[in-house]
Amino acid sequence: FTIIDTKYLYMKILIVGKSTDNHIRRLVTHLNILDRNHQLHIDIFDLYFRSEEKDFSYNKVYDTKHFFFRFLYKIKILRSLLNLLDVYISFFPVLKKQYDLVNIHSWNRISFFLYPLYRIICVQLMISPWGSDVYRINAFDKVMAKFCYHRADYISVPPINFRDDIAKIFNVSNRKFVNLGFGSDTIDALNAQKRLSKTEAKKRLRLEDFYIITCGYNASPSQNHCKILDAIEKIRLQLPQNTCLVFPFTYGGTEQYTNEVNQRLERSGIKYVMYTDYLSLDEIVALRKSSDIFIHMQNSDAYSASVQEYLLCDVAVINAVWLKYPTLEAFGKPYKQIDTFEQLSDSILEILLGQYPIIPTELKSVISKNGWNEKAKDWMTFYIEKCCSK
Repeated sequence: FTIIDTKYLYMKILIVGKSTDNHIRRLVTHLNILDRNHQLHIDIFDLYFRSEEKDFSYNKVYDTKHFFFRFLYKIKILRSLLNLLDVYISFFPVLKKQYDLVNIHSWNRISFFLYPLYRIICVQLMISPWGSDVYRINAFDKVMAKFCYHRADYISVPPINFRDDIAKIFNVSNRKFVNLGFGSDTIDALNAQKRLSKTEAKKRLRLEDFYIITCGYNASPSQNHCKILDAIEKIRLQLPQNTCLVFPFTYGGTEQYTNEVNQRLERSGIKYVMYTDYLSLDEIVALRKSSDIFIHMQNSDAYSASVQEYLLCDVAVINAVWLKYPTLEAFGKPYKQIDTFEQLSDSILEILLGQYPIIPTELKSVISKNGWNEKAKDWMTFYIEKCCSK
């Protein structure tokens, strides 16, 4: 990590995304920590009609506001048009500024319509895809996204399978990619709490003396909680008597879906804990370290932060074969990999017999560097050096 030694440089960055999103906040917070020479000036244009609130992380927040009578938004045929007009009108104050770089986080169709305006205010444009904006995109949006990807100067994504998928889906050149990925505050915290034992971690969660099987990492139906529970119920009598299923439901999903899974768990008769309230960083660290098995069978995944966090804690991980992480397999597969949900029951039983991969020390060393303390340095260097080369 290098800071360019020039006191006169002043890089103006506009992030387009959700100002209250934790990923963006963490990025900007860590950049502010690194920016001792005050070389970065970061504004954000919030596309998501957020409620008014102040945030010290950004230099300025441009809100998207509603400008028309409220009843008009209830008319389905008008709603999309009015929302688009709201974004356009809300963007007008931004047009008074000039930026060295506009960085779009998690592309959506609004950015297609705003693209001409982005080019008025910026020298360079970068798209930072997150995963669902690529893997769950419909055919109509894909055409618009392809237009933007082809005209972007940079696409930020680390050299993982996700990058290859973006290149294939949107037919973009490899020269556009820059090696920038999100860090993990949890990895930073795990590094800081290396001495926390599994026993102490379980006490922190008040789950001492339990064998913990953690199922997924959020409340999205794409985590396939019910299919996981089906597999566990098949071997219920073969599980340790002190088994406790943990379902982290702190974000994603709906109240209806949460209730459905909760009712399924009640009927199963297996001891369980469902976390629906916010977990502190210390509690997340405790959950990672206290887990005996982590089951990861969601439909798609761009980044692998949660998987890495569990591997760093020497947890036995079951990972779906369609979730490919070549960088994590550089030293051999660190998890049990299965092709179907039908194989899940047997995989759990095999782990109970001690049949699971030992996580290589070399891999844990690599993972330990994937916290925000390190990743933010890459973003800082890119923002400054690329803006300087304009």
